[in-house]
Amino acid sequence: MLPLNMVLCALTCISYSTAYNSIDDNIAEWLDETCYDIDPPEIRNGNALVTIEWSDRNSYMAATYSCIDNYELNLKGDRTLFCMNGLWLGNIPECVLADDDSEFKDCETYEGCSHFCNGETGKCQCYKGYTLNSTDFKSCEDIDECKESNGGCSHKCHNMRGEYICTCNDGYEIDEEDGHTCVDIDECADPELSADCQAGCDNLVGSYKCRPTMVGRVELNDINGFPSDEVLCKSGFQLSPDGSECQDINECELVDKDSKTGRESPRYCGHKCENTVGSYICHCPEGYHLLEDRQSCALNGRNRPAIIIPKAIECPSGFEPSADGSKCQDIDECKLMKSSNPKHHPCQQMCENSEGSFRCHCSKGYHLLKDDRSCASDPCPPGFERSSDGLKCQDINECELANRICHHGCTNTNGSYICHCKEGYHLRKDKQNCDRNIICQPGYTPSADGTRCQDIDECKLMKSSNPKHHPCQQMCGNAEGSFRCHCSRGYHLLKDNRSCALDPCPPGFERSSDGLKCQDINECELVNRICHHGCTNTNGSYICHCKEGYHLRKDKQNCDRNIICQPGYTPSADGTRCQDIDECKLMKSSNPKHHPCQQMCENAEGSFRCHCWRGYHLLKDNRSCALDPCSPGLKRSANGINCQQIDYATSWKICTPMQHPPNGRAICRELKTLHGFNSYVCDFICDVGYALIGSSSRSCGRSGIWNGSDSVCVGIQMLPSSYYKQVIRPIFNSPQNTERSTQSYSSYSYDAELQGPKPRRMASMRHTSTSYDRVGIPLS
Repeated sequence: MLPLNMVLCALTCISYSTAYNSIDDNIAEWLDETCYDIDPPEIRNGNALVTIEWSDRNSYMAATYSCIDNYELNLKGDRTLFCMNGLWLGNIPECVLADDDSEFKDCETYEGCSHFCNGETGKCQCYKGYTLNSTDFKSCEDIDECKESNGGCSHKCHNMRGEYICTCNDGYEIDEEDGHTCVDIDECADPELSADCQAGCDNLVGSYKCRPTMVGRVELNDINGFPSDEVLCKSGFQLSPDGSECQDINECELVDKDSKTGRESPRYCGHKCENTVGSYICHCPEGYHLLEDRQSCALNGRNRPAIIIPKAIECPSGFEPSADGSKCQDIDECKLMKSSNPKHHPCQQMCENSEGSFRCHCSKGYHLLKDDRSCASDPCPPGFERSSDGLKCQDINECELANRICHHGCTNTNGSYICHCKEGYHLRKDKQNCDRNIICQPGYTPSADGTRCQDIDECKLMKSSNPKHHPCQQMCGNAEGSFRCHCSRGYHLLKDNRSCALDPCPPGFERSSDGLKCQDINECELVNRICHHGCTNTNGSYICHCKEGYHLRKDKQNCDRNIICQPGYTPSADGTRCQDIDECKLMKSSNPKHHPCQQMCENAEGSFRCHCWRGYHLLKDNRSCALDPCSPGLKRSANGINCQQIDYATSWKICTPMQHPPNGRAICRELKTLHGFNSYVCDFICDVGYALIGSSSRSCGRSGIWNGSDSVCVGIQMLPSSYYKQVIRPIFNSPQNTERSTQSYSSYSYDAELQGPKPRRMASMRHTSTSYDRVGIPLS
């Protein structure tokens, strides 16, 4: 026996090897031929061919799987399993319905086939589970597999379209290995299935039996003082139908019938009855009380029992006075069984006390005699006889009797026998004599009882290790009295109806050098170029591509130049028409410079429109947004978005600090007044390549509100061309740029109010300017 780690390694290596249809010699060394009597696992819609393979070191058995027509192996399994120590190793494959290939249905002569047309024969053919209609030879009819031998199902067969399934009777479940056989369910192994058994259960074929409980049983001892197997029930219980246990008697359901009137009345309780285990309790309605008999009811205040002074009483047979002499109590005669003198025993074997009397019982295998006290052995059942010591019954061997019972052969069983017949004979209905078997036609063999002919499954010979014994070269399908051969996908059946040959390759494929499979033709490498511009090879075909600015014609090979579109439009994928450019998609870019709008964008046919958030307004460039000014008496909140009431009593410094605009700077200064209130003035300049939109200078006084409009620096390239004239102007002079000393330079700013140039000299700031062309683009 190989160690567990070697087996696991073998499984892994075999799975890897079979995926590439090869086996390493080191792995093959572990394999053997010990699976002669073990069939490889069966799969639906497929077969396994067992062969003997050779390596450099030893020989071993291999089972190669293939599928029937219109099915193919699932790549998740292994095509081949290998034998080792009596086990088939590998992943069991699965046959799945093959993809419909166009060549199977493209039969011009036989159009309209329900399933597919056989390209070899030119006739319609059906999938497995269907048969061709003998009238129109095109449509396919379902085969009812259940009509023939119940489909091989043990219990129930359910026909379905193209297949069938087996189900089982209650108490059975289907065997997952073959899908046909029904096996018994062990209900006792599952507490949920045997929840009604309180003392456990014993499994039966197709059912189960609850073990008897000891509730309500009288504990009996045999003559030797050992517990007896006999079941004797206490008062309030009765023996179950099978005699195995005591069951509670529901006294509340018992009634007595008047022989004269036929009326029925409760046997025990006059009003309400409550059943208990082994007894019952009577109840009275409100205003009534229970009498001494514990069954009848009377109105309160009536029929109350009188107080009686106890006096000496005389008791009947089987009773004796109680200790206080007020009543009679039962005598337990069975206590005498404990006496050491058998003469004092009321019963020979077992005793059961009863009210005022007793009953005798016998052990299993004995019966009570007429004196109701003594016991005698029971007669033995048929097929048994009393042993020499007379204590037990033993089997009779009928096969050794002088008068021979069986015609041919005999096998003794416990309490009976079984007769057998010689080969070629079968047993009659009397189960003793034999008759000669029936003679069957070719393709059939006599049944086990020899009374009828049954089909021979020739396909079972496919499991033989000798290919000479195989009825078919590749796959076999058994039929009533015969068989049919099938070929694997890619093969077709020859005229001998047994051998298979390779199918011709479909278009776009050619036979490989070894002639075993079809391989793709690379059309892109052919001498005669197929595609006008570019070519990509695919499995069984090719795809042509065109250069940028061209599109593919309807012939899928030649290319034409794309159409030229107006601004705001771009050619379609096929280059035949113009389609709108969605400029707003640029808003998703992580770089704000690529955004067509500062805040929100709406696409339009051939163009786009920009929008601003609430509290902002669109500037003249139709792209940028600025905050709306606050109303008089209000100032901008700390977050710079909302407007809030000005509190003059808190401080004189109520002006909100001015922030630097993006891509520019705010240069602010504080001006003192005679009234003690300081005002502020801020001037704005923009970075190179940006123009100022809005006020170039803003001030804040006693109101706490900055005058003018918001100052924004906008990229010059984002300004519409219509704004270029008289918009870019110098705002102040600055020193010469030392890098370009041969020319004069000035700084420029975009004036939203278009009121002409506003030169400013900034004494506190040194500014080096950059030269611009007429549209404000920096010159390099």
